[in-house]
Amino acid sequence: MKWLVWAVAIAAYVFSIINRSSFSALGATAQTHFGVEATAISLFIMLQLVVYASWQVPVGALLDRKGAPVLIAGGLTLMTAGQFLLAQSDTVPLALLARVLVGSGDACIFVSLIRLISDWFTPKQIPVVNQMSANMGQLGQLVAVTPLVTLVGALGWQGGFTVLAAIGFCLLLLALFTLRPAPGKATVAQGLGRRARRGRGSASARRPLPSQEEANRARTDHPYPVTDSLPVLPPATGPGFTASIRQVLAYPGVRLAFWVHYVTASMIFSIMLLWGHALPDRGPGLQPSPGLGHRQHRGSLHCHCRALHRLDSLPLFTLPGAHRGG
Repeated sequence: MKWLVWAVAIAAYVFSIINRSSFSALGATAQTHFGVEATAISLFIMLQLVVYASWQVPVGALLDRKGAPVLIAGGLTLMTAGQFLLAQSDTVPLALLARVLVGSGDACIFVSLIRLISDWFTPKQIPVVNQMSANMGQLGQLVAVTPLVTLVGALGWQGGFTVLAAIGFCLLLLALFTLRPAPGKATVAQGLGRRARRGRGSASARRPLPSQEEANRARTDHPYPVTDSLPVLPPATGPGFTASIRQVLAYPGVRLAFWVHYVTASMIFSIMLLWGHALPDRGPGLQPSPGLGHRQHRGSLHCHCRALHRLDSLPLFTLPGAHRGG
């Protein structure tokens, strides 16, 4: 069962990477569709990333309260709505709103995937499955570079992104009836059904916040190793949403992880999300590849090689993790 849950969560993550990387290969097509310059297209990517980044800490706090399956389902809902809205968009403001929805949904997926892995797999398996999941998500880049471009070229802007939204809707249904927060727990659909039967807003249905003693006991009894820099926090230890965010940011490991990701990811994202496909083919001093229309050969090759290299590196990083536990 755990591998089925993992496979569905991975499919959601691949879908989020497709959405995140879609403009890398469709930048020129988007310019033509909206009748704007390249600088306006870069605004789409920047806004999406700002929304994605700004949601990371709130999503982490929501994850402790709602659970990973609910957030994955919510993320798929937002991304599906965003791509459908983008399919119908002929103006830049409406398209920007669509990218806000896509970025918001994208922010929910990866962190929820990591949480699901920690709840379903053994401590020895966790670092291996984490690395596999992060690298397998790059399959979404391969889909965004060639199949998505081909789909948009064949069906047009509206048809191509409508099909992408339909795929997201199918994944949403799969997530609702498959994902569980832990073995023996209810699926998202079952949980929604129980909540509807209890009635919303009932005082008896609301769980009180745990006391400090309960929070300390939950932290001590947690099966995963605890460190001073990045401890495992129990669910809902604070009196509110803002307090949870402050609690997380108080630990140096969280701040260290943020700055490492901030410094190292900027160059990768600028290539992966926007210029990775267009720059090798249309950069200064280069001529577009002949005979390939909107599917430029050099740009596609560059994006494919980058994604395949991450998949090829799986044994290099997963085998040491299997022996050392991360």
